[in-house]
Amino acid sequence: MISNFIKCGITKEEAITMENIWYKIVKEVAVLSRKGQSMEIKESKHCIYRCNPEKIIKEVYNLIDEL
Repeated sequence: MISNFIKCGITKEEAITMENIWYKIVKEVAVLSRKGQSMEIKESKHCIYRCNPEKIIKEVYNLIDEL
């Protein structure tokens, strides 16, 4: 997202700070559930289900297998 922030006029330093804060928040939310987890999917954008549907499908199957 850093490059997208920069395209919107945010400085590189601010964009990096925003990205770091975002990752911290995501990790904090993930641990609110005993089964929560945070994953970084490289080469994906905000709509991961469009950019990388295979990963979503794989993780859904993993959840089903755990049940």
